[in-house]
Amino acid sequence: MLLIRNGTVLDGEGIRKKDILIDESGVIVRLEDSISSIENIEEIDVDKFVVAPSFVDMHTHLRVPGNEEAEDIESATTAAVLGGFTHLVAMPNTDPVIDSVSKVFDLKRRIQNSNAKCEIIISSAITCGRMGKELVDFRDLSQMGIMYFTDDGNGVDDPELFDFALALAQEYGVTVAQHLEFKEFRENKYFVNEGEVSSYLGMSGIKAVSEEAMLARDLAIAAHYNVHYHAMHVSTRRSVELIRIAKQAGINVTAEVTPHHLLLDEREVLKLDSTSFVNPPLRTEEDCLALRKGILDGTIDAIATDHAPHLNEVKDQPFISTAPGFIGLESAFRVSLSAICKTSKFGDVVPQGAESVVKAMSLNPAKILKISGKSEGGLGVGSVAEIVVLDMNSVSNLDASSFSSKSRNTPFDGMELRGKVVHTIRKGKLVVKNGILQS
Repeated sequence: MLLIRNGTVLDGEGIRKKDILIDESGVIVRLEDSISSIENIEEIDVDKFVVAPSFVDMHTHLRVPGNEEAEDIESATTAAVLGGFTHLVAMPNTDPVIDSVSKVFDLKRRIQNSNAKCEIIISSAITCGRMGKELVDFRDLSQMGIMYFTDDGNGVDDPELFDFALALAQEYGVTVAQHLEFKEFRENKYFVNEGEVSSYLGMSGIKAVSEEAMLARDLAIAAHYNVHYHAMHVSTRRSVELIRIAKQAGINVTAEVTPHHLLLDEREVLKLDSTSFVNPPLRTEEDCLALRKGILDGTIDAIATDHAPHLNEVKDQPFISTAPGFIGLESAFRVSLSAICKTSKFGDVVPQGAESVVKAMSLNPAKILKISGKSEGGLGVGSVAEIVVLDMNSVSNLDASSFSSKSRNTPFDGMELRGKVVHTIRKGKLVVKNGILQS
């Protein structure tokens, strides 16, 4: 049993001070203003800390199978729980691509035989090999429990093929998630936004309209189906506006943004550090502000890491050949809180804007993914104790050398960031205590 004392509970049911008692089966059995000490059970005092549902990452590159040198199941899930996550969605752009029942079965076997620290949700590609030519077998994959389909890394360019994918998604009750980028817009481009910075550096950049045009097309198609469509790593002001309009029109759309697109803008590229090269590229300051507003007003539903591990020799290349992306599981909460709560004063247990961060990292992704036991939301009596305890006022410099991920590629190394994951509780067990992984 575990007793959590003096926590400020933030779970979508209002902010309140409570004690939480968790039984041996990992279920919350009491949630009260004060619970008397019980002999021979572990207690943790979390006064001045926030107690929230644990985080869910909708966008993790597990690198399994095919690139285990950069990340593996144990290292990724260790990084996840240290970052407050108890669930993550593994992207299918692996080697080979996860696009068939046999490959899903193989990945499930690998997960079962690993020392995974958190729950891994397997996603499938939309098209075979992510080539955008032929759809995967939605029926067989959905019958195997796959509910999330994406060609992440590639957008599905062919409108007729994408229309068919949404029709199948409607038939089998699954979600289609789109990487928003037309291939023609990216060919022979650097991973930098087309604009003032790309012009200054003499680089051919990726246009914002590449994302916005595909999003507009997809929303027009999605309007004809009773199907859930998810927009991945949204990065521009106009994309936020399109999603806002679509929601007002009743289209079943959700959207995610990455922590790095909330905090960093295209000026980061002026450092000429390849760690800041990411796809979609870092956009303008105006775009950053629109994304933050989208989180605060609920237009953007989720914050997803797009955790993309790369070995040093892969990332430390000239701009034209560097691989896009960087790690994010262990830094996501701190980066997101620093971005959203830039102007919030210190000292408040729940600073202004922090509730939106927690909602976007825990409650909303759980609902979008329909995670059993978490999609219902709060930390009420009878729910499984999947909990993260957060310090909203801690400030320190990020130290990537201490990370548990196999890779170290991050532009945030050494940056002063707000917030800290203090404890992570999975199924009632303390898997991270005072920031330290428990055996």
